[in-house]
This record gives sequence, structure tokens and C-alpha cells, in this order.
Amino acid sequence: MSIGQVTNDGGLQPLNEKLILKQNAQAQKDAETVEQQKSGDTLELSDEAKKYQNAKTMDSIPEPNAGRLAELKSSIANGTLMNDGVLADTAGLIADRLL
Repeated sequence: MSIGQVTNDGGLQPLNEKLILKQNAQAQKDAETVEQQKSGDTLELSDEAKKYQNAKTMDSIPEPNAGRLAELKSSIANGTLMNDGVLADTAGLIADRLL
């Protein structure tokens, strides 16, 4: 197999033209993107950003059991949550289930 000599009859010219056309098309696309960004026309959040936004919204929703949780924390801190009456009642309930 032999390879012929590259002639100067437009050998690289079509490739250069394609490259220039591609560069011009990319430049046009970049210019349109910049123009859109300047005008503020569009905004699209990625999936990760949407998840973060939803999680942030969930943080602002109050806990439905917040009052009960505060009551329990206060009882634990005061030492009134676990007393002999509560322990006896709990032991009785456990014994009833086991027997």
C-alpha cells in the first residue's frame, strides 16, 4: 500500500474552514448565553440544588411535637420523669404482657 503525496490543491483548506465555522458557532452560542445571563431570562437549578432548597424549607417547618419534647426535656432535667410511681406502673404493664 502506498501513500500518495499531499498536494496543495486545497488539502487542508476544507478542514480549516470547518474549524473556523465551528469556532464561530461556539462564539455565537457563548454570546447568546452571556446575553441571556445579562437579561436574567432563565434560571435552572440542578437536582442537587433542588434537594438543598427542599431541605432548607424543611428546616423552617416547626416540629409538630415541639411542645411535648420541651415538656419531656424539662421533666428529665428536673428529675420528675422517672419516679417510683412511673416505674411501678411500667413494671406492672410489662408483667401483664408477659403473663
